[in-house]
Amino acid sequence: MTETPGPPDQSPVRLHGFADHEVIDIRSDSVTAASREFGSRMKGITRQVLDEVRSGAGPWDNLEKTAGSALDHFRSLVSSGVFTAGGVDYGKRYLDRLEGFASGAEISPAEAIVLDMELDAGCQTIIVREKGNGRISLIHTEENEGDTALVDINRKRDAGLPFDEAGYRYRIVHQSDGDKTITFLAYPGLSGGGPAMGINRDTGCMVVVDALFTQADTDPAGSVWVNAVAGMFLDAGDIGTARQLAAKMRDRGITFTGGYAVHLARAGNPPQLATFEFGGTHAVEVAPRSLPDRDVIGQPSHPRSKELAGLDAFTVSAESPPKDFETALYGTELARRKRRLELTGALVDLPDETPEARLDRLTRIAANPYSDAERITDETTGQTSSDMTGMPSLWSSAWGVAVIGREPYVVFGKYQAPKLPRKPYGMTVESSDPRKVRAELTELANRRMETEVKPEKP
Repeated sequence: MTETPGPPDQSPVRLHGFADHEVIDIRSDSVTAASREFGSRMKGITRQVLDEVRSGAGPWDNLEKTAGSALDHFRSLVSSGVFTAGGVDYGKRYLDRLEGFASGAEISPAEAIVLDMELDAGCQTIIVREKGNGRISLIHTEENEGDTALVDINRKRDAGLPFDEAGYRYRIVHQSDGDKTITFLAYPGLSGGGPAMGINRDTGCMVVVDALFTQADTDPAGSVWVNAVAGMFLDAGDIGTARQLAAKMRDRGITFTGGYAVHLARAGNPPQLATFEFGGTHAVEVAPRSLPDRDVIGQPSHPRSKELAGLDAFTVSAESPPKDFETALYGTELARRKRRLELTGALVDLPDETPEARLDRLTRIAANPYSDAERITDETTGQTSSDMTGMPSLWSSAWGVAVIGREPYVVFGKYQAPKLPRKPYGMTVESSDPRKVRAELTELANRRMETEVKPEKP
């Protein structure tokens, strides 16, 4: 079957919960000018985040020097043509965005790169592609556990207590630079939409990103930070171009700072789907799990490729035993989350329905705090209940759902998806009885450590 791109998405992405001041609309005639305006609009937040990083990330002079060297290295790669595909230099466009943003935010390009390198966030993604009609259904949640203000807001929202909305520092950006029009979730302090979720409106390509806990012996000063890669993929908005760029980076032997799984779903006839994982010395495409009626991707901040699994801080195996109990426990939780996401994608009902009905169905999955696909049996009482490991969490900053067919239909929402009616719950384990979940996780972690650690008391 011949693949053809879908029509441009002319209608605005639907938004849920974002206030007017949290939506930035930028129209300009160049990448640099558009990014400069974006940086100016984010200046206060960016300088606040920069101060936070200065105070907590280690010796600042070393960080800034490393970032400056990384910038010089990136410029040399741009000059070599490694980021050029289809006659477009995506590396040069990324540099124009970075430098424009830094100018608008009144920081140096090296400081902007420090912020791009220092991002520490987690995410969850479910993608299902139906084999009959090729339609793609996508659910994604953005999580930033290191954002203490966000966690405090979510705790108070969950408890029904008043909270300060000013602590929410994420923005939706509609940006047109004369050549490309994209809509993305902007993280506080970052120069573009690479690390989160967005859609290239010209090509109808949705891009969502899951951070990975990659530990690789690479030199940051001589490596490419993964936010730059994700930003170039969103800018391209094309899977064929992404494959060319990944192959050129792999052939060049480029190393990466950090780790990402980048998912692209492009509208067309048929729709197209691809996932790439980057980290260490690897830039690999990862196939979805193939079932009789569908292809499924279930991805938390946990790699699916064997190459990245070998570098992952929390992948536990016979070849890579956990270094301590906390690593075993967290690795167990991530493995369970990955299994739950895959099961949800494998089991979700996919009737022939309108895009609006499908978006509502996906939003309900994003809102469900329970993993209905995974059950826990209390050994004491024999009662079975849903594992409280669904998609909402204390560190959720935003969520997105999409139906990608001949055209893309997209919803971006703030915090967590709206709570389900007639299904009361607390968003966090802390507001429920944690013993069932924690006891099972501890048991599994004990097996991996061959030790005995008692479950935490509620």
